[in-house]
Amino acid sequence: MKFPPMIRIQNQMIGASIGSKGMFDCYIEAFPPSVTYWERSDGRVLEGSEKYQVGIKELGSYKVHMMLNVSRVSISDMGRYHCVSKNELGITKGDFTLYEVDPNLVTPPPKSVGGKGVAIYGQIQPEHVDLDDLCPSAPPCPECPPRIDPAGRCRSGGFALLDMVGWEIYPLGNLTSPKPTNRTQDCVLSAVGKPVFNRYSANPAGCWMREPVQSGASGEKYWVTKTEDPNHLFEYSNRTAFVKGQSTRNFTLPFPLKGNFHTIFNGSFFYVTDAKEGNPKIVRLDLFTGKTMGDLELPYASFSAEKLYSSEFSWVDLNVDENGLWAVHSLVGSNNTAIVKIHADLEGMEILYGWNVTISHVYAGDMFVICGVI
Repeated sequence: MKFPPMIRIQNQMIGASIGSKGMFDCYIEAFPPSVTYWERSDGRVLEGSEKYQVGIKELGSYKVHMMLNVSRVSISDMGRYHCVSKNELGITKGDFTLYEVDPNLVTPPPKSVGGKGVAIYGQIQPEHVDLDDLCPSAPPCPECPPRIDPAGRCRSGGFALLDMVGWEIYPLGNLTSPKPTNRTQDCVLSAVGKPVFNRYSANPAGCWMREPVQSGASGEKYWVTKTEDPNHLFEYSNRTAFVKGQSTRNFTLPFPLKGNFHTIFNGSFFYVTDAKEGNPKIVRLDLFTGKTMGDLELPYASFSAEKLYSSEFSWVDLNVDENGLWAVHSLVGSNNTAIVKIHADLEGMEILYGWNVTISHVYAGDMFVICGVI
């Protein structure tokens, strides 16, 4: 059963003297598991630091205990705080107030609200019922018939294990396509971490990016595109500016962007636009000078093809890994996936090689390249 976050707070009024510590506790119930964070009333997200000790403890498959300790409380720390929980079904905020108490007086008991001294935010979840009480025992599943051809696979949607066995790779048109070789495991994706909340956006789609080749000030920057404003790229000098939505530099693009799978790489913004012939092309914008450094048409991509993945906005997905720039795109008259390797330097861009892979991109939410592996 899926449900939006519900928050329980025992004590909403937290008293602390100047120089002491303020301690907040917030109990969350949500499924799917939610992204959680603390913020002040002005929207500033509180990250773990010497000032703010942030902790979280899992209490089960759908319950967590959020903790925040504010060290060395000062006058500027007084005011409202929120514990925030967000999943795909909704977002819920709990409310606290930190107030000053005189350390020389007897501290009054914490104030609280809500039934039985507990404040509740969000919808109270229904009582959990055993699955056997809701559904009768399912009949045994029939065995899959012997596999004869791809059309005979047993599947319920998405990628089945047999799909992985059946993928085939062909040259993409007349592009050079080196023969795939066995790879040594000198570069392996070992884990994917939990999502980290950065900021909320009311825009239905867009793209936020960071520089993978981080050095100096560029390592602190964020860049954003918005589908409703295809003529601009917004730059944020650091995470605080990004969270507040205060852009520090705006680039006017020479050609309007199309889609929302763009990328930042090696000091340049690579994005997809519409060529005069109606086909996608990649434009490179230098982030130091703000000038265009060339463009490159993708010969087998087309805006008349089906949109990529389950996206409503894009036909081409630009990726960056240790090997450089890649383009993943859809094909006209086919659900196959095209993968193109692109070389980019100060002289311009050129396609090195490309493949036509018999994996149907429409079943994927997204794809990415790492270590030269899709």
